[in-house]
Amino acid sequence: MTGPVDNRQQRQLYRQAFTENAAPKLLIDPKDGAIVDANPAAQAFYGYRLEEFYALTIHDINTASLSEVQAEMARAQAEERRYFLFSHRVRSGQVHDVEVFSGPLDIDGYRYLYSIIHDITELRRHQRELEVYRDLFRSVPVGLYRNTPGPEGRFLHVNPAMVSIFEAESAEELLATPVRDLYIDPDQREEVSDLIEREGRVNGFELAMQSLRGRELRVSLSVRASRDEQGNRVFDGFVEDITARRRSEAERDRMRELLHGRVLAEKARAEADADRRTFLAAVSHDLRTPLNAVKGFTDLLAETDLDDRQRHYIGLAQSGTERLLALIETLLELSRVEEGRVQLQQRCFDLHAAVFEQARFLQELAAEAGLSLSIRIEDAVPRWVEGDPVRLGQVIHNLLSNAIQFTERGWIDLHVDWESPQTAAVTVRDTGCGIRPEDRARLFKAFSQGQAAFRRTPGTGLGLKICRELVRLLGGEIELESEVGYGSTFRFTAVLPPRTEPGAQEDLKPPGAPAEGARSEAKDLPHVRRKEARPEPESAAPIDQVETGPTPLRVLVAEDEPANALLIQTQLELLGCQVRLAENGREAFEQWQADVPELVLLDVQMPEMDGPETARAIRDAESVRGCSRTPIAALTAHAVDAIRQTCLDAGCDAYLTKPVDRTALERLLRRVGKAGGDDPSCG
Repeated sequence: MTGPVDNRQQRQLYRQAFTENAAPKLLIDPKDGAIVDANPAAQAFYGYRLEEFYALTIHDINTASLSEVQAEMARAQAEERRYFLFSHRVRSGQVHDVEVFSGPLDIDGYRYLYSIIHDITELRRHQRELEVYRDLFRSVPVGLYRNTPGPEGRFLHVNPAMVSIFEAESAEELLATPVRDLYIDPDQREEVSDLIEREGRVNGFELAMQSLRGRELRVSLSVRASRDEQGNRVFDGFVEDITARRRSEAERDRMRELLHGRVLAEKARAEADADRRTFLAAVSHDLRTPLNAVKGFTDLLAETDLDDRQRHYIGLAQSGTERLLALIETLLELSRVEEGRVQLQQRCFDLHAAVFEQARFLQELAAEAGLSLSIRIEDAVPRWVEGDPVRLGQVIHNLLSNAIQFTERGWIDLHVDWESPQTAAVTVRDTGCGIRPEDRARLFKAFSQGQAAFRRTPGTGLGLKICRELVRLLGGEIELESEVGYGSTFRFTAVLPPRTEPGAQEDLKPPGAPAEGARSEAKDLPHVRRKEARPEPESAAPIDQVETGPTPLRVLVAEDEPANALLIQTQLELLGCQVRLAENGREAFEQWQADVPELVLLDVQMPEMDGPETARAIRDAESVRGCSRTPIAALTAHAVDAIRQTCLDAGCDAYLTKPVDRTALERLLRRVGKAGGDDPSCG
């Protein structure tokens, strides 16, 4: 073929969808990669006339090797994969980073590949630079900030170190605090501001300040005057907390002969332990928000075309992200346990199924480590009992995970017995390295991992502390027997009164249902009516999209943080949805009024109107206008029950915690898409 197709009706549709499109488009013969058509936008982008394109193949513009391009084309046909990242060379010789959306197109009985090309060269460069700056801003151990000058100055931006230094509950609390309130002497704020205005900058200016909790600080301040994007005068600077340094120097001079520094170290450690409890809840939200973007875009990047070294690097990044997320969850769980906020959810459940479910999750991990994992449940153990299967499963999961982690070779045995009329006894044995007597008691303390062999293994040292507290809530005790070189045995009891098998009418959750702080699942969603449409052939739907109905699911996303907005948009579009974005709750409500979507995702913390306020506004409008209920899901970095309940009370149907789990998102879309029908009338 040397030109566009002929058939009049196909040519008219083809011209509308291909030739007249504003984005560069190419039509390619998959057999040899020949370019058989290019729309005007492609001719302008690549610098070739249409006649010149006919003499080219895709290999002439793609910088990848011939074998790589052919392999990708074959995979695109076999897997119906639609999205690629390539580098294309235009006529001038310049190389552009491009994203390519490609798919099959049948014309006159012949299957071609069509490609939509977007130039993302500048976007990729800006993204890389932005990530570098964001990482620096988030990770440096000194406080970075921008504020307005003068006696009434306010903070405009602060990094996590600033929040920590001034003991704020959150960045929002620090942003709402006048700068002068951090000075022990408020008049000194005006003096410092005037000095910066006169000199243009100050370096290493040492002064006394105070935290939001009233603790006196000694800080080193370096600031320069500049202007923001609107030309307004601002101060950019960094704060180093030198309180401990100055205190140590003073006490060293006063007590050097008597204490030799040991008291100072113990005091610093005690202060760190005390500050930790206050710090845990405050940083959870601020960690989850950027972590959502890091995890999401890393997962998306892993699905693109990567070489082996890049895939290895991405794998390391994903592993680190998962470990960081697990650490956040563990710290929050420890905080809840220590504050007595964990309450058991008593209900009837299948004890045998709960035990096997936890073991099944870890059998593959044990096998990968070359270990055998056996499960034994005695006949005397009743099947149906009353208790909290989530917390019981959490203890079993943690003990089995530890056994796998600290066992290099051999086996692990999970044994469940019945100790008394109402008490189960669970034993986890392994053939690991064993634990020294002096380390055993310390293992059940927070942030302790025992001997050096344990400390070389990744972990926080919090798991057994949490296990002990949960076992006590379950009415039992946990014990440890171990011998160095011969493995360890952890045994715990739990009060689980036997019950008769529940009837079919009882509403029973499966073992492993979410607990407080766990990543939540969507509850039952309201009926969604969908427009009827002619179904596409099965071969035209990519395998990684969620089948939600004959037409793409229309989703409205309200998210004020640009990176997270781009992430959720990309995830939804890859799952086959049509996505509209709103930057705040008020804009989301206005878009909902103009065109009712089939699903609304609302970030909880937004300007103008937050997520719960927006959900209430939509529910009120639905009641007044008499239209069908729109499914609404809350999307938040808060992993606490209070926020979850607030969202549900406001009218949300589901609650997704950042970083967003893709499986939970797919499940949500399927639940919405299964309720087919006509569009709701909200006129």
